[in-house]
Formats: sequence, C-alpha cells, structure tokens
Amino acid sequence: MRVSLGLGQDQRIFLCTAKKRASNCVCHSRKVLISSFLTRYQKALSRVNGKKRIDLMEESKDGKGGLMGGEEKMAETRVDELRVVFLSTEVSPWSKVGGLADVISALPKALARIQSEWKGDYNYSIETCRVMSVAPMYEQYDDVRDCQLDVPLPEYPLEGICRHASLFETRDDAGVHRVFVKHPMLGMRRHDASKGHPSLTYVEADGGVYDCRNMDIRYDILAWGALVSGILLPNYEENTERIADAAEGEPIASCCEGSTARNVVFVLNDWPSALHVLRLKHIMQGLISNDVKESLSDIEKRILGSLGRVKTLFCIHNVAYQGVFSEDTLSNILLPPDSVAPLYTKTRLEDILGPTPDEEGNESDTLGITKDLNDVRLDDKTVNFMKGALLCCDQIVTVSPQYAKEIMSDDTSLNCGMGDILHRRGVCGIMNGIDTVEWDSLHDKYLPVDGRFGSTTVSKGKSYMKKAIQQKFGLNVDDKAVLFVFIGRLTEQKGVDVLLRSFTKILPQKEAPRPTKSVEECRTESQQSKLQLAVLGTGDPWMERAVESLEHSFPGHAAGICEFSEEIAHCLLAAADYVIVPSKFEPCGLIAQCAAHYGAVPIVTATGGLYDLGRSGIGRLMPKFDTVGESVDAMIETVNTAVEDYKTDLYIQEQATCMDYDMSWNKSALQWQDIITHVLYM
Repeated sequence: MRVSLGLGQDQRIFLCTAKKRASNCVCHSRKVLISSFLTRYQKALSRVNGKKRIDLMEESKDGKGGLMGGEEKMAETRVDELRVVFLSTEVSPWSKVGGLADVISALPKALARIQSEWKGDYNYSIETCRVMSVAPMYEQYDDVRDCQLDVPLPEYPLEGICRHASLFETRDDAGVHRVFVKHPMLGMRRHDASKGHPSLTYVEADGGVYDCRNMDIRYDILAWGALVSGILLPNYEENTERIADAAEGEPIASCCEGSTARNVVFVLNDWPSALHVLRLKHIMQGLISNDVKESLSDIEKRILGSLGRVKTLFCIHNVAYQGVFSEDTLSNILLPPDSVAPLYTKTRLEDILGPTPDEEGNESDTLGITKDLNDVRLDDKTVNFMKGALLCCDQIVTVSPQYAKEIMSDDTSLNCGMGDILHRRGVCGIMNGIDTVEWDSLHDKYLPVDGRFGSTTVSKGKSYMKKAIQQKFGLNVDDKAVLFVFIGRLTEQKGVDVLLRSFTKILPQKEAPRPTKSVEECRTESQQSKLQLAVLGTGDPWMERAVESLEHSFPGHAAGICEFSEEIAHCLLAAADYVIVPSKFEPCGLIAQCAAHYGAVPIVTATGGLYDLGRSGIGRLMPKFDTVGESVDAMIETVNTAVEDYKTDLYIQEQATCMDYDMSWNKSALQWQDIITHVLYM
C-alpha cells in the first residue's frame, strides 16, 4: 500500500491509501504527487543507530509494536540529523530585488560550511546538518533540474488556477540544497521583466494594502511548496538516485524514500513567509489535537506527532513591510478558524499571548495560546500576515542588534505598530555579514583586471575604476575628484529625499560669473568643484525622475542611473571614495558593509545596523534624521568635511580599517547556529 498526501476541503491534512503502481508503470511526465508520507516517517522513526530498518507494521520480539519498540531504542542512544530550511521570496543569483537575496545566498552557505559539531548546553548532539533554501521560480533557470515531484494545492477560489506546484532543485558550491517552487502564479510579471529583475517583493499601495492581485494566493502556494520541500523532499544526493531510477524506467516506489528530516527548523523571512508559520502551527501540528485524535490510527498519530518537533524561526528584515490585506483574503487562503485570530490587525495582544507577566507576577515570556481563538473578538476588517507570524512562531530574529532594540522600543516610527508584540516575545539581533567571495575586490568578476585591487593596491585600483566610471557616465575625468556613491531603492526610507535636497545645494551649477567673491565663497567653490555624485537604483517614480535629471542639472558632476544592475553596483563601489547611506531607519545596511570591503568609506546615519557598523569603528556616522531641514544641514556638513579629509592621513587610515574589518558571515553564522540549536530544543 502507498500513502499519499492530500488536502481536504477544510484544509486539514489527511492520509489516504492507494494501490501500489505496477512495476512497469511510470507516469508519462515521470512526476508524482508528494506521497509516501507514511514511508518517510516510518524510516525516520524506526532507524536505530544506522541499523536495518524496522517495519512499523511488524511487532518486535518483546511483544510491543514496532513503532513503540523502535522509538524506545532511539531514546537510549540518539544521534540526530538537522535540516535547516530558509524560506524567502528571493535568493541571489537566481532572483534579487534587495539585500534579502544576498542574505539567503550567503547565510545558508556559511551554516553549511561550519565544521564544528552542532551542540551546546543541550542533551543532544547533531551529527549532520543539511541546509536548504526554498524560493519562487520566477522564470526558467538553466542550472536547476526538475525534482519530478508535484505539490497538491487547495481549491483556491480563482478560476483556472493550476492545482499543483512543481519543485526544482540544484546544489551550490557549499552543498546547500537550493529548491525552487514553480507555479504560474509565481512567474515573472511583465512590469518587472521590463525592469530587468524578478517579481517585486516590497511594493505597497497607499494605505498599506497591497495592490498586486492575488499576492496572498501566490505566497500561500510558496508556503505549501516550502512545507513539502522542508519535511518530505529527499536530500539532494538521494533525490539524484531517485530521479536516475525514474529515467531508466524503474517505478518510483517512494518519492520521499531515504529522507530522514526529522528535526527541521524553518527560517522564515519577512511577511511573505508568514502563512507557512500558520500552516505548520494550526494545521499540521494542530491535527493531533483532541478533537481529531480519535479519528486517526496509531501510526497516523505518530507520524503527525513528529511534526510537533518542527520549529519555526521568523526573521524580520524590515518591520515596515507587514503584508496587510483586506479581510477578503481569508476566503482566498482558506485557513482554518483557529488560525485566523492572530492575523487580525486589531486583535488584542493579551487575547493571543495571555495576560502580561506583570499581571500574574510571572517573569516568564514564554508564548502560550491561552484563549480559544474562535472566541476572540475580531473588530477590524484588515489582516496582517507578519503579525500572525510574530504571534505564532517559536523565535523572532532580526538582522542587527541595534535594530532589535529599536523595534522593541515604544517608538512607533521604528516598531511600526508591532512594538507590544516584539517587546513581549523578545527579539534576537544578529548582524548580517556579506558574501566575501562574491564581494571580493581582488577577484571580482565584474571588474576589469586592471581595476581589481586588494588592501595594498587600493589606490591604484580605485584610480583606474574611477576613471572608467567617469568616462562611462559623463562625469568629468579627474583623479582628484571626490566621488560619492548611493546604491539602493529610491524611497524616503532610504533617505533619498534628503540626499537629493542636500547635494543639489552643494553640487556646482552653471551660472554667470560674479565680479567679486568672498574668501569663504571661493573656498566653498573649490570644494564643490571636486565633488561628484553617482546614484544607482529604482523606486518611487518622482525620485527616479529627479535622479535622472541630475546629469542635466549638474553636468560633469552628477550621474543618475535608474536601473537594476549588479555589474554597475560592483563597479561603482570599486570606484567610490565614499558611499553614502542616509537611511531614516535601516535594519542592517548591507551596502555599507560591501562599500567598506571595497575601500569606499561609508557615511551612514546612526540607526539600526548602520549604527552597529559605525560603533565598530567603520566609516562615519551622521545624526539620526529629525526634521528634513536639520537632516539636510547635517548631511551638507558631513559631506563637506569628508571632501576636506579626502586623501589625508585620517582618510587613508579609515579606508585601511574598512578593508581590514571582517565583514564575512563567520561570526554571525556561529550566532545563528546557537539560536537554531536553542529553538530546536527549547
């Protein structure tokens, strides 16, 4: 008998049996629905120290069922394999719209390369850790292969929608299992294709409600693909053997045979992955609750009980983007009633987490669902995906220590309405690193050979790249010019409004000659004549128009490049003397780290991860933004000082400090290892 995974209309997982295929029967597409749920966990639960499998259906010699006998033996000498699964809407180099793609590219690699044993102050030892990432497949990727596995989907109220998603996979140079979920709803949109990058993640309409049609369904499909990939998909090597057998005409007896992912920690990134938390907590793990327990067989109870050991870690990359939808979205994603309450925007915190510790005299902040969520008063017409994840996940993490403090504070401009939840739950801040293989000025594939440099050849390399950039983008070719660079999304959050107002006051403009000038005016003019600015990015339409007009307003001194280009970004960092990151708030600020690694001194505002970087002695800090006028004055003063300091001993020392600082993921990966291990055994 073969076990298949299906979806009931009430969205509860059920198990059903089907006749085993005849040995000469292979489906035309050689694809099978995700199945062998029972076989998959039968092997995991009956493995005893690597010995021969014990069939759960057989009785052991001591008269106990094979299920219980096998479990008791495992408890005596248990060596676990851990699977860490990152779920994200983007992963470089396959898809990228921001820094999240770089994180999901580099952090899993860093975890996979950790050679030390995964153990801490726990009574468990993890001998093997396998790392996986799951992301949408926006277009056809040349370096991935078809897993030949299909994921069944719910009956969404959308006419003509495909009822299954397909899984594709590859393995990168660090051994990370890269999985992609393919479905027509996840494909690249025409608007985004014209911009040269995949489907945008962070586009919001006015009022905070997303205007991209069916985005809720899109990410629900991604959540189902991640659930199946993380728990049931075989490891890459085992899947290779399975696909090879299918290609030779052998029957696929079990699409998940050999997968032993018993301990799984899902690292879920930002609001698009929130539905995965709710699916796990309220459907998969909730199935074993008392109201349905009697309807399941002993084996089914044991299988689904294993899912109780699957943990979720939710990572906030930007709390301002929360996934706010109208109440109508609940009819699209078809969640069960007991998972709805955490999503509502105005659901009271104490109704989900229970009374605050002070009210009960209890110092514990442990999450507990203390109310019947069906009885919670729902008095709002909007639902918030991120809020649901924050209330239901096992651990909350963000991308820098300072940002963790900011979003747990009472400042609503920083916590964006999530302060009470985050303060109650607690947030662990771990500073992001950068991929020092991709971001390596000495071996950068985007740089010409003569433009590559290390710490001892930085002056020569930067001089070459500055000339190349000046020639390419119409700036005056002048090695003594001080080149400032901005790279990022053109939004007010990134401080682009302040940047434009500031530089339009200090960049030299064409004007009629004046008969006499004061000494101070001559000094200012001399400084301004050395100043050059290059801006790279896309974003708000009015900002794009303003950036594109820079070259006309300040010929020879400014260049605006409104496009998405990895190559131009690398070349600009290699050419820049300073990189300016004037964010009003900034969770991490990867571009500042990349800039420092390329010998471009970062000038940053004292917020979030930028503050953490500046506090480490890297670059220069500007005051946090207050009013626009004060911020403009502060930026002008900072820029003028930077121009004066260029090529002085102070600047040369700053540049050397930047390039010598360890920007890699090495330290951060060990912190991630600790938090993942903690979550697994908490």
